Amino acid sequence: MWKYAARKDEGASAWGTAVPEHASAVLRELIHGARNAPKKPWQLGRWRRTVIRQGTSLGVVNWRLCPPVFDRAPVNPQPSLQRAVMCAEGEPCASKFGLWSQQRGHIRGDMGRYPFPHNQRSATCIYPRTADHRDAARAFRAWSDEIITSDGARGFLRTRRPDTPDGVPNSTVSEGIAYGMSIAVLFDDRTLFDGLWGYARLFLNKSGLMDWYIAPDGSGPLGVGAATDADEDMAWALIMAHRQWGAREQQRYLDDAKRLIAAIYETEVDHGQWRDLLLPGDDWRGRDVFNPSYFAPNQYRLFGEVTGERDAWNRVIDVGYRTLFRCLSPENGNATNGLVPAWCTSDGSPIEAFPGALTNYQYDSARAPFRILQDYQLTGDARAERYLRDVAGFFSQVGAANVVDGYSLTGHPAPDPKSRTSHLGSAVFIGCAACGAMVAPEYRAFVDRAYERVRTGELLARSRYYNHCWTVLSLLMLTGNFVTFE
Repeated sequence: MWKYAARKDEGASAWGTAVPEHASAVLRELIHGARNAPKKPWQLGRWRRTVIRQGTSLGVVNWRLCPPVFDRAPVNPQPSLQRAVMCAEGEPCASKFGLWSQQRGHIRGDMGRYPFPHNQRSATCIYPRTADHRDAARAFRAWSDEIITSDGARGFLRTRRPDTPDGVPNSTVSEGIAYGMSIAVLFDDRTLFDGLWGYARLFLNKSGLMDWYIAPDGSGPLGVGAATDADEDMAWALIMAHRQWGAREQQRYLDDAKRLIAAIYETEVDHGQWRDLLLPGDDWRGRDVFNPSYFAPNQYRLFGEVTGERDAWNRVIDVGYRTLFRCLSPENGNATNGLVPAWCTSDGSPIEAFPGALTNYQYDSARAPFRILQDYQLTGDARAERYLRDVAGFFSQVGAANVVDGYSLTGHPAPDPKSRTSHLGSAVFIGCAACGAMVAPEYRAFVDRAYERVRTGELLARSRYYNHCWTVLSLLMLTGNFVTFE
């Protein structure tokens, strides 16, 4: 006689045969159908996952059928399920939203085409000697446990900023949703991905792009206008989602990606005086402002591929690289150190883009090595290599133990004024610097030491939200698991 086990992941810790009351009708129907379906030996005990909505809240139920004496993972004869057995044997990959589980025997039944880990090494890059995808999995769990929530998400999921110094605590920014979507698709977690994308769609603005700053209760935007870095990362993640989970007859992820790409090109690329210059958002038209850390040439190559507009997006890449090198100049004191300003004009002059905006190498700027490495590892672009060697040379001289969360353009330490005076470091600075240093073997010592710092999961200065995100993203890149699916 078959039995089942079920758990509502939000708050419950016990496993048992009782179906959660709010899920009973849906789950009992699923269980009835599963009981009557033909069974293959390797399907015994397979965990299923079902999203249950009650009112405006989202719950996730993990459940499985098992024979009376079968209560853990079977010996697995199917190569496609090897990752699931690794997880069943204790690989640390868990979150409270039913993404994965620490419980032995928890096997996911909804894998995509590219299950985690990917462990793909680019021939153009070096990697830490101790690189291990399990470090990324542990970081993923810590991030999802603290940063992902259904509270205030209006039936979906969102990233929250518990201790932000830049706004309302527990609010959400579009950048965080984009990071989450990228992380979810790389970890092959469709429930998380759909929850985050569903939330983003609640706040699409006049341009069809997400407003950048949302109230903690989901009541509406606290800041209107889109942010280009979020929009391009969402579009990239949607393309990856299509390749991960899509089908020829079901292309909703790809269709959504194409709509975003069209809106980005129309409203966040200049078509006037500063032709083909990437702008910071959809409300910045008519202004000569460029954010070097928003520049993501890998994404634009992909956008050209899926839309057939390669020439248009290649122009955006060319203008972006030209502007990147213009802001690295003798006049700015950063000609050879790779320390890009937070904001600059098309001629490379640092600019205060809004009142109080910093112009040094700060929390935005620190992402630039990561974005340029994305391009380099796939294309070997000489412009990318030139930039990466400059920034890697600077940070390798500083040393992984000494990296602070801010620098003047000339390379002097300028820690962020909103950070505590004593802290363990910032993942976005150390992790992204390590990613940039993957460009060449002479920086291996720095890469190794920086990796050891990032893998601790403790580099959470200034903003736990931001640095949790960049801990996961950096470890994915450093372990060969931040990949572009074919």
